[in-house]
Amino acid sequence: MVADSRSPRDGRIVEDLGRFDNLKARNELKLDRERAIYWMQKGARPSDTVRSIFKDEGILYELHLIRWDKSEEEIEEALTEWRTKRDEKKEEEPTRKEKQQALLEAEEREYQKQLQKKAEEAAKQKAKKEALAAEEEAEKAESQKVEESESPEVEESESPEVEKSEESESQEVEKSEVEESESPEVEESEDEDSVSTDMTAKEAIDHIRNTELDELEGFVSDDEDRVTVQRAWESKQEE
Repeated sequence: MVADSRSPRDGRIVEDLGRFDNLKARNELKLDRERAIYWMQKGARPSDTVRSIFKDEGILYELHLIRWDKSEEEIEEALTEWRTKRDEKKEEEPTRKEKQQALLEAEEREYQKQLQKKAEEAAKQKAKKEALAAEEEAEKAESQKVEESESPEVEESESPEVEKSEESESQEVEKSEVEESESPEVEESEDEDSVSTDMTAKEAIDHIRNTELDELEGFVSDDEDRVTVQRAWESKQEE
């Protein structure tokens, strides 16, 4: 758009020069080159974004050739050579879709690495608890042996039943604790309270796309740093 620099950002425009669509796999541009060059010759200054577009389309280069008093044939020959080199370079560059896929794969690898790290840490904690439990059990068994050696009559009449009862109660307590930790209700609660960082990037993106916005409150956590998930969340909010 050509507009007076003193006008508001969305105020009156002088002329519409074209459209730039950067959401397609390959950016699409519709531009009136002659009018763009005309306004720059009149002193119009392109914004940083527009300057980047003009540079990529060779408009700035063409303007320089005009200012150097090159003939139309010389300008066309120079632009043809410039476009050939530009197109060869673009063919080597990945598309927007390819960049997005590469970013998603990198985030998936990082997520799997974090899961592996958490699993290893959990295994270490479990082994530590089991070692402590075994140590306590050994100390308890040693204590019982000492008590039995000091009171033989009790050992003969009451010891077997008492030991069996204590062992049964211990097994029931441990069984109860295991059932509580593996209870479906707890797992269901955890599923309901799951956040994006509990899932792979693809799973989180699919969940965002297939879930109503009002049901996604709190799903994208504050420590979510995966770009693809953040983009999916921003896109969902804009629907």
